[in-house]
Amino acid sequence: MSNRLEVPSSLLHEFAELLAKICTEQVFASLSDEVAVGESKTIPEFCRAEKISEAMFHQMVGEGWGPDIMAVGKATRISPEAHAKWRRQREAAASAGVRRALPTSPKPRDQRDRGASSSCSPPSKHSEGGPSS
Repeated sequence: MSNRLEVPSSLLHEFAELLAKICTEQVFASLSDEVAVGESKTIPEFCRAEKISEAMFHQMVGEGWGPDIMAVGKATRISPEAHAKWRRQREAAASAGVRRALPTSPKPRDQRDRGASSSCSPPSKHSEGGPSS
């Protein structure tokens, strides 16, 4: 007497097809938000990849520390090279202690603050007493 369960071949075939379909759908679902290596990204794709909002993307670009962008027809895209360059720049900025690389403050915060007068210090004789510009 055998403990083996006899399964009709037609049922095995259906099971194999169903399993292949489920696996394929799961693979495509997991890749749906990904862009193949070497392809440029749209702004929404870039934002999803970096887990930032589109508002933040536009703020970065407006402040001068966003990725290089290119126009392709009516679309705005970010090349893989521009994406990689932006990441390297962000990593370098983070290493220097800068969270946002603004055009008006290219130096790390600790270097910008060096030599700055304390708010408790009296104004120097050379100041005009008006608000600083």
